[in-house]
Amino acid sequence: MPDNLRFVDDAVNIVKTLEAKGACARIIGAIAIRLHCPGTESIFQEMNRPITDIDLVAPSGSLSKATRYFEDNHYKLVFGLTGPRRIFQRPDGLKVDVFLDKLEMCHTINFDGRWNVDSPTIPLAELVLEKSQIVKINEKDIKDLLVLFLSHELSDGDKDTVNSKHIADTLSKDWGFYYTVTMNLDKVLNLMSNYGGLDNSQRQTITRRVTNLRQEIEKHSKTIAWKIRAKAGTKKKWYGDVEDYE
Repeated sequence: MPDNLRFVDDAVNIVKTLEAKGACARIIGAIAIRLHCPGTESIFQEMNRPITDIDLVAPSGSLSKATRYFEDNHYKLVFGLTGPRRIFQRPDGLKVDVFLDKLEMCHTINFDGRWNVDSPTIPLAELVLEKSQIVKINEKDIKDLLVLFLSHELSDGDKDTVNSKHIADTLSKDWGFYYTVTMNLDKVLNLMSNYGGLDNSQRQTITRRVTNLRQEIEKHSKTIAWKIRAKAGTKKKWYGDVEDYE
């Protein structure tokens, strides 16, 4: 089994083991997308999109049990004695990045009321938000979004579909978040032809779904705070800086 596929099994095993110990964790990032998009491995290979590590999010109340699990399985804490993030490393070099309570990067994704919507991953709507909230989005995130939209229809629910209503509602409260996500959804469409692995029919499916999501976001009623912030636009910084750890 290729290492990147083995990492998928490793991630699922971590979540299930923690669950058995009374702790909660959910898989995010590339592995979550692989789990939600079975049968697309050849597309990822054609796009040259490997998996290099495991990313999780967990309630802070589960941190002590998660830490004990990693210690018992010979992981070392290599980043984050305090704060909202921990990185554990296995002897073979595999890193497990654990975000606590929320995913706080260029924008903040909260999981209040959403922990039990899906398992072992975060919901598809949050996966879309995670991948599209990056101001300086890179190729791997665009590739992940392409396959995610290829594999899932939109709906107003979370059962193996992208909850466009939840995404639109989230972005209707935060103009900065809205601006970054819509900018990146447009990039997904504009850059799609740069990547192999997709035929014309698949590109049409992705285009339809991304376009429909954009329309849903635009038509959703915006809050007063959103409208006030929109007046300043990009003249005022609308995103947070991300400190990366290698």
